[in-house]
Amino acid sequence: MAKQPNQAGYSLIEALVAVALISIGMLAMAGLAGVAVSGNFDSSQYTIANDLAVDKIEQIHDLAYSAVAEETEDFGSIEGYPRYRREVAVVEDVPLSLGPPPVYGQKTVTVTVTWRRNRGRVDGDIQLLTVVTGID
Repeated sequence: MAKQPNQAGYSLIEALVAVALISIGMLAMAGLAGVAVSGNFDSSQYTIANDLAVDKIEQIHDLAYSAVAEETEDFGSIEGYPRYRREVAVVEDVPLSLGPPPVYGQKTVTVTVTWRRNRGRVDGDIQLLTVVTGID
């Protein structure tokens, strides 16, 4: 009987299966990279909007009680942030206490910051609330 030669190495089918598995894994990793980049961009937009809202609340707290009023800064009007819109809503004379008689002298202020991308579509918004009192 003739001796069979020692067969070492990989067959063509084994090599093709290995290449296919590696390709599928690489495609999955590439897809995850796109999701991560998109998530980082969204997080950046949210952080900027939050900072703009906090800045406005700080400005409001520096005002006299009687000067706290509603206002809107439309897209393009906030210096350095053309893709953001900031709106201040004020609810006046919210009772400080409900006991007889009710004590007034409080305003609830809501700051809403909205942002959009290049295409004009609104991507998101954030709202922060604060309370301003007329009591010194």
